Amino acid sequence: MFANTWLAKNLGDFCRDFPSIECHITFMDNHRVHEVKDTDIGLVFGNGGWPDRWSASLDQVNVAPVCTPRLLDSIGGQSAKPIDLSRTLLLHWDDGSEWRRWFAEVGLPGVDQDARHLYCNDLGMAIGLAVHGAGVALVSDMLAAHDLKRNTLVKPFPYAIDIFGAWHVLSTDRNLSRPAVRLFLRWLLPQFGRANLLASL
Repeated sequence: MFANTWLAKNLGDFCRDFPSIECHITFMDNHRVHEVKDTDIGLVFGNGGWPDRWSASLDQVNVAPVCTPRLLDSIGGQSAKPIDLSRTLLLHWDDGSEWRRWFAEVGLPGVDQDARHLYCNDLGMAIGLAVHGAGVALVSDMLAAHDLKRNTLVKPFPYAIDIFGAWHVLSTDRNLSRPAVRLFLRWLLPQFGRANLLASL
């Protein structure tokens, strides 16, 4: 999720600013990231506190609906209400539990049952579908930041739900001694308001 959304849109800046550093990206299951031995830096979603790993929280995750301005216009534009989402295609990267919880939080339990649904197991795909006007996805501000800034996507409602976790960057004390690793972290951390951690690197 993180790689296909935030990292894919921003890593080019790092490569351009530091052309002597060669980057390799490897995808793996989220729950295995902290176990990998031969990687300098990991990016993982969780609650922190991994044994034998240095970690820093980047962004606590809250998700809210996003869609194209055109789709929003089709359900009422600025006058649209959460119940109007029942007339759209709801995009899921999970089993539908996040949308069920979102509707319950806004006082509309069960309304999701009146909508159409499209399921995929990758949030990047769900965001891509939303960008192309297929439907409405639940996304964090961080992962949708690029599209929200360009107005490719909009947030029709202010209501968000907590996903009970955060994106973290991981490394080891040994890797933190490497100049290239410290340089990457000095580029990454300020972008999430974590520049206060740079003094320790």
